[in-house]
This record gives sequence, C-alpha cells and structure tokens, in this order.
Amino acid sequence: NLPQSMLYKSIRKKDIKVNGQRCQISTRLREGGVAARSASAIVPLIVGDEKKAVDAARELFDAGLYLSAIRYPSVPRGAARLRAAVRADHSGEDLAEAARLIVLALHQVQEKP
Repeated sequence: NLPQSMLYKSIRKKDIKVNGQRCQISTRLREGGVAARSASAIVPLIVGDEKKAVDAARELFDAGLYLSAIRYPSVPRGAARLRAAVRADHSGEDLAEAARLIVLALHQVQEKP
C-alpha cells in the first residue's frame, strides 16, 4: 500500500493532467466553431436536435470515437448534446485528432435539414 501522502500526490497529478487535456480539447473545439466549456473531464457539446446528436455520435463512432448522445428525457427537449470524456491516458495528438473529427461531424450534421 502507498502512504496516503503519495497516493494524494498521484491522484492530484492525474487531476492536473486531465484538467490540462480538458482545456486543450475545449480550446481546439472552440477554434473550430464548437461551443465547448467544462470544469470537469466530461465536456458537453450542445447539438440541440436529438436526431442530429445521434447522427453525429454514430458518425464519430464509425471514425473511432465514442461520444454519448444525451437526449430527452436525460436533458430537456431541444437540448440534446454529445458527451465527451477526457482521460489521463489521452495524448495531445489523440485530443487534437478527436477535436478535428468532432468539429467535422458537428458541422456536417448541422448542415443537414
């Protein structure tokens, strides 16, 4: 067993890394025109339309990313979103590519009627 102080430092180090990654992906998404702000490792991306959220999640899954489509009754009607989760083992390159794919998918579904 690790001493409590070492365990705390280890957990804190991972928290700091995840917070930096969350900021990195949020910044890249905003640069691509996607509103993204979060104070945790879970980054909600508001889509609005439920079908568009599901379509974007499916497109991203096919590209190798798993983002949950969150829709009514979990959120109010018209407030569907994708939920991205950032982990400590995501590299900067992983996050950059994920942001690029998310931006493309969201722009594509928003263009559809």
